[in-house]
Amino acid sequence: MVRVSELDREVVELFERSLNPQSPTLWGSGFDAAQGFGTSVGPLLRRMEDGEADPRRRLLLLAAWSIAEGPGATGELVRRLQPPPGRTADARERLVLLVALALGEPRAGPAPELEHLVTRASDPIYEAAACFAAARFPDIEGPPARWARDRQQPGRRAAARFARRAERPLEDIDLALRGDEAVQLAVRADLLRLGALGFDEVAVRRYAGLLGTRNAGSGALARCAAVALAQEIDAGAWLDALGTSVVDARVAATLVSSPGFRRELYRRGVLAAPPAWLEPIERGRIALAAALETDLETLAAGRGEWERDPEIARILCLGLAWRLLGPGEPVPAAWFAAAPQVRERAWVGFACGLEAPADSQTFDDPELDRAWLLASRGGRELLPAAAARGALEDALWRRQAHPALSRPQAEADLLHDALLAGSERGATVLGVGRDGIGRLLPKGLDPASHAFTIAYELWSYLRAPGPRRPSTARLQ
Repeated sequence: MVRVSELDREVVELFERSLNPQSPTLWGSGFDAAQGFGTSVGPLLRRMEDGEADPRRRLLLLAAWSIAEGPGATGELVRRLQPPPGRTADARERLVLLVALALGEPRAGPAPELEHLVTRASDPIYEAAACFAAARFPDIEGPPARWARDRQQPGRRAAARFARRAERPLEDIDLALRGDEAVQLAVRADLLRLGALGFDEVAVRRYAGLLGTRNAGSGALARCAAVALAQEIDAGAWLDALGTSVVDARVAATLVSSPGFRRELYRRGVLAAPPAWLEPIERGRIALAAALETDLETLAAGRGEWERDPEIARILCLGLAWRLLGPGEPVPAAWFAAAPQVRERAWVGFACGLEAPADSQTFDDPELDRAWLLASRGGRELLPAAAARGALEDALWRRQAHPALSRPQAEADLLHDALLAGSERGATVLGVGRDGIGRLLPKGLDPASHAFTIAYELWSYLRAPGPRRPSTARLQ
């Protein structure tokens, strides 16, 4: 890891230039630098923040520091919720820190600074943000039960239901299906905290309604329902009961996070080349699922369909190579012949034991390019199968095709809609007026506050997968 000293003026100037409140287009490069340096730059960013007079730049430095510390460094972020000696608490700083905590990794153990905010924060906006962060700490006390029932504060209500299991999960499903956005937030929170219901007629009716709705906000509602459904055991029975009119490609893109549902969906012909109306991320996840299940004959027959969308075909080939490099008998070269003709097809050839062409092949991914350099120069001796699989899975993670992203991104989207979308920054990004969406925003902070702008950019940055895949995210 690169070591950084406070005297390194080049690094200081980099952050001063990129984290300029007047140049929001540069903030991403500052966040990238913080992520690249990692924890070694943390002390420098903290000292820069402590000495900064501009409150907007101080928030940007705080956001960069949270990124440098990484998703697992929740202890440092929690302690920072209490102001440093000689400073009074800044609620706007807490909002940025709580968004970073809410998008971090779960952590066991006490968090008294956060627990205090969950029960005693001064305004609904900070109470809601603290609830989302508290959901990552199973050992601390949850928010008051009355918050989960308070219809006057829909954003805080959803956050409270996300932080604690609802007393009557999915009680508002009928209102949600009629398009009430405030109620949909609460139902989405219930779904993301829901355990397996077990197969019965009532549960089937609930899921059929949630997955099949086509009103405002239905995409997010259906994705959360699919995240919950993927926990169920008997995939075949569920799919038989729900039918293909409900479980379409959009729903399947999330259900494939479960190997059981993935196998059943493939058997039923749902995992063919995905339709163009799907979002690119959803198409990528279906392509990866198809790669993990397809047989040679089906792959060869559908090659032309896959080649119509080269970006998705590239994901298919990476997933196919990951699968073929697994333990087992040698892989026949026929798999290489059947794969779509895109650059990533070279990895399928490598998995088949074909000699890799010694050229400067590029896959628009520096990490994967470096792995290919080893593969092309020394084959399995320089790049063993296990190492190649790791590089391929990391690349699939960075391309957002990895099924392990379905749940955390659905949770991040809930936070966005409950906590950020109703601000002026959120409404501008979404291209809607605040008249309707603004009512979802918890009260306590001016919707035009620069804290929302910076928290929004931090959310956007952290929602995307980082360059390093967590050890818990593994293809099966």
